[in-house]
Amino acid sequence: ESKYGDTFSVVNYHYYTGIIPPEISSVNTNAGVADSHEQLYYLDRLRMINQLARKHGKEAWLTEIGYDVTFGPAVGSYNQAVFLPRSYLTARWADTDKIFWYFDRDVKRSKGIFGSCGLYDLNNNVRPSGAALAALSRETATASMLGRVDFNGNTDAWCLVFKKDNGSYVVPAWTIREMIPVPKLLQKESSKVTDLFGNQVTPTHLAPEVHYFHLDALPAGWSSMLATDLVSPAMLLMRAGESEALEIKSPDNVKLEWSGLPKGVKADQLTLSIAPDVPEQKVPLQLK
Repeated sequence: ESKYGDTFSVVNYHYYTGIIPPEISSVNTNAGVADSHEQLYYLDRLRMINQLARKHGKEAWLTEIGYDVTFGPAVGSYNQAVFLPRSYLTARWADTDKIFWYFDRDVKRSKGIFGSCGLYDLNNNVRPSGAALAALSRETATASMLGRVDFNGNTDAWCLVFKKDNGSYVVPAWTIREMIPVPKLLQKESSKVTDLFGNQVTPTHLAPEVHYFHLDALPAGWSSMLATDLVSPAMLLMRAGESEALEIKSPDNVKLEWSGLPKGVKADQLTLSIAPDVPEQKVPLQLK
C-alpha cells in the first residue's frame, strides 16, 4: 500500500533467465553476471506481481527480457530465437499486459551482459530471433490468450491456446528440452502448422522450437482444461511437519488426483501435509 498508488497506472519489472529456459528458471541475471537464485520460479513471480497489480487496478508490464548471444550468460544466436517466443508466450500466459524485448540491436563497444541481446547485430544483420519475433507477432499479436492444456501429464510439454478474431484458434506448442511425437489429437485437428520462423510445415515431433497449430474448433475436453488453473505457485516451499492448502480454479465437475507423493507426504484433496521426520528434498509432484 502506498500513498502514491493513485499517481501511476502500470507496475513494471525486468527479468532475465540467463541460460535457463523461461519455463523452469528460478534465476534472475538482471542484477549482474552472477546468477541470482530465487525461491520461486520465474513464472510464479510474474503471476504474483501481475495478480497484485490487477488487485489494485494496474496493468503489469515486463519492460525488459532478453537473451545474450555472445556476452554474459550467452545462449548463442539460434537459442536466442528459440527462447524469444517462449518468453513472450509464457509471460502472456502469466497475464502480463505488455512484454518488451531488450534490445532491438547490439550495444556498440559493449562486451558485457545485455550487450549482445539484439535482434540485429552491429552490422545490421537480422538475427534468427528477428524472424522468430515476426512469426510470433503474425500468429498471436491480436489473438486472445485462453490458457494452457495438458498432454497426458507430460510436464516437459507446453501447449497454449489463443482465440483469433475470426473465431478460430492458434495453438503454440513446444517442449522445454525433450522431443516428443506430436499428440495425435493435435495433429488430427490442425488445419495448418507453421514453425518458429513462420514457414508452413508438417511436423512429426514437438521440440524446443515453437510450432503454431491452427484449429477451427477446440478438441473435446480442452474447454475444461482451459477452465482449470493452479492459482498457487508451482514451486511449494514447505518444511517437515507443515501443511499447506493449494488454491485451484476449476469447474465443479473436475476431479484432480495427486501422483508422485513421496513417503511421509499425504494429500487430503488439495491440502498437502508433511510428516515431521521427512528429510529435506526437492520432489516433482503432479495434480491431474
